[in-house]
Amino acid sequence: DGRFLPILICTQYDEYGCEVRYLIDGVQRMTTFEDYMNDKFAISKNTIDYMVDYDGILYETKPNSSGKFILKRDRKKNLIPILDENGNLQRRVQSIDIRGLKYSELPPELQEKINNYKVSVELKLECSDEDIQIEILDYNSGTKMNDAQIGKNRLGAEFARIVIELSN
Repeated sequence: DGRFLPILICTQYDEYGCEVRYLIDGVQRMTTFEDYMNDKFAISKNTIDYMVDYDGILYETKPNSSGKFILKRDRKKNLIPILDENGNLQRRVQSIDIRGLKYSELPPELQEKINNYKVSVELKLECSDEDIQIEILDYNSGTKMNDAQIGKNRLGAEFARIVIELSN
């Protein structure tokens, strides 16, 4: 239904009473989301759900090098709206094929939806080292763990604390 799974954050208090937050699950989703918003990649041409409906202003379009129609911009990089016979903006429900589009190539209405998207967060408070180990194992069953996760689970919580202190 177009929603992200919630990200999982576990908290602990360090020896000084300061809360420390560990992102257990969701870093790849959030990094990908941020990279897309920074135009680092376009939506895959193999995307299955590629037609997106939205309510927005009608803009002029032009074919790109692959023959796909994209929104046309003026010399100042502003989108060119299609005006009615009275010179007013036209607004209606439209469909757009998002395959191959970068964030900056989306209509403003879709960019706004992305900008305002609320990511769900599951926050587990005051976790023990063992709680965090269990969460990491649960979320990574069947997938490769990163070095910090491997260290925490194979070498124990003390090793993980040392790595964290060294990195700080």
